[in-house]
Amino acid sequence: MLAKAWKGEDPRGWWMSEKLDGMRAYWTGDALYTRNGNKIAAPAWFIAVLPQGIALDGEIYMGRGRFSETVSVTRKATARDPRWREVCYMAFDAPEIPGGCEQRFQALQRIVRDACMDWSRPGRCPLVYVEQKVCKTREDLTRFHEQIDRLRGEGVMLRAPRSRYMNKRTSDLLKVKKFMDAEAVITGYTEGTGRNEGRLGAYTAKLVGSGVRFKVGSGLSDYERDYPKKVGTVITVKFQELTKAGVPRFPSLVGARDYE
Repeated sequence: MLAKAWKGEDPRGWWMSEKLDGMRAYWTGDALYTRNGNKIAAPAWFIAVLPQGIALDGEIYMGRGRFSETVSVTRKATARDPRWREVCYMAFDAPEIPGGCEQRFQALQRIVRDACMDWSRPGRCPLVYVEQKVCKTREDLTRFHEQIDRLRGEGVMLRAPRSRYMNKRTSDLLKVKKFMDAEAVITGYTEGTGRNEGRLGAYTAKLVGSGVRFKVGSGLSDYERDYPKKVGTVITVKFQELTKAGVPRFPSLVGARDYE
């Protein structure tokens, strides 16, 4: 189930939750997969806490602002990275539970509670229910979004009341963000100047869909400037808005999508 962008629709009566800065992952009931169907090599103890035979939709998550680190941990072919201890599976839906989202939320809370009852390892249970709250007024949404923004979160997810789960992009699920985002393909490189002389200054890229070309040099780590992604890699960028020509204003790299 994929979200569309919120364009000012009346949010009253909708369910709101924090938009997580993690990696989307689907639990089939016996294995974890990325959005594109690639199996995630999670540790056996992590898999053991997830409910057998019950499908979940959620995110692999390490905390706000740790998207790149999350990808680094979960994309490996083995699950030996000790940072898995800091990973949670944030469950926000149970696709196979019948009824509207309210019924799925209630069932999901019970599923998570029951799954974590036997958790005996140090630290908190890695399976977490994503809290949902009803938006009563537009001001509710504004205050919630501002609160998350102060914490440097990604934004807010809005879900239509009584909505069914659908395996597609739907207007029953909306994302509210301070910044827009889009996918682009790396087409080349420009050399850096100053402290970045002799290494990557920016990627040249084109937006998926429109093909509009632009540069993105913000959001790159020192490691990435020394070891750039390959031409053809799909990346996610965030930006304030599109110009009349369709060019992202003040683009910043969020991360590469080569983990999928």
